[in-house]
Amino acid sequence: MTIRPDPSPAKSKKPPARVTLKCDWELPSAISREVIVLFERFASELGRAPYDIAWDRVFALERAGVMRLWTARTIDGGVLVGCIVCVWGTGLFTSAPYTRIEAGYLTPEWRGGLLGFRFIKSAVVAIEALNGGKIEWETNDHFEPDAHGRSRLAALLERLGFEQVGTTMRQR
Repeated sequence: MTIRPDPSPAKSKKPPARVTLKCDWELPSAISREVIVLFERFASELGRAPYDIAWDRVFALERAGVMRLWTARTIDGGVLVGCIVCVWGTGLFTSAPYTRIEAGYLTPEWRGGLLGFRFIKSAVVAIEALNGGKIEWETNDHFEPDAHGRSRLAALLERLGFEQVGTTMRQR
């Protein structure tokens, strides 16, 4: 699946119009070093220490056939600029299949115009084709909040038919 930049993206640090993204499923074990670099950038953007990824669990989920990464790469150089971590299965109280998005990140220079939306939409379409069940994606309203205090990601997900079904509480 190829995603092309919006013909009239917002004025920001944007990639040249001729650059496009190629999105596809990849295995964590095949691209773990690139994922580390990408998620270090993600953590830095959030102002936190680098993530302590539990690679043994990631690889176990991959071997079990229930984890893949939906990635975005530049076509001109194959650089990893986005990643959505997907785990699928069934719930404890239902046999209905679902996919849980554990994390998702697209570098800032690729979020302008409709690129971020198209990346997320491509992931939703790919997940539906692969798993067919519901998709669950917990958002963090502290990251890029809009005027109402909700994350930009939550707004994008609502445009794709997601609905808020709860609130996450965390002990300090």
